[in-house]
Amino acid sequence: MNPRNTQTRLEDILKALGNIYDVRRLLTKYPHEELLPAIVYNSTIYSLIIIGEAIKHIDPKYRNRYPHIKWKELISLRNELTHEYFAVNLDYLDTLIDEHLREFAQEIAKILDN
Repeated sequence: MNPRNTQTRLEDILKALGNIYDVRRLLTKYPHEELLPAIVYNSTIYSLIIIGEAIKHIDPKYRNRYPHIKWKELISLRNELTHEYFAVNLDYLDTLIDEHLREFAQEIAKILDN
């Protein structure tokens, strides 16, 4: 298997973040679609798991160069979503996405631009 480097993992994170916002726009576009909220949340959770998994495999020395990014919290979120899937708080996910992930996406984009 071809090992994924830090650059590729950061790109994976940015792509997963884009997927989160893409699927959430569907809720606004199709507000009366009954099955859509479940599909959106499942897709969002999967993308958050991808983000946490990618972060987990980035060398901690590299992550330490960006201490303002909450790497460990996102890894912990991945662990919770994976192992405590039955207790996912959707309101918490909404708050996380609405208030924190855009800034995280901007930070990852800046890192990739350098």
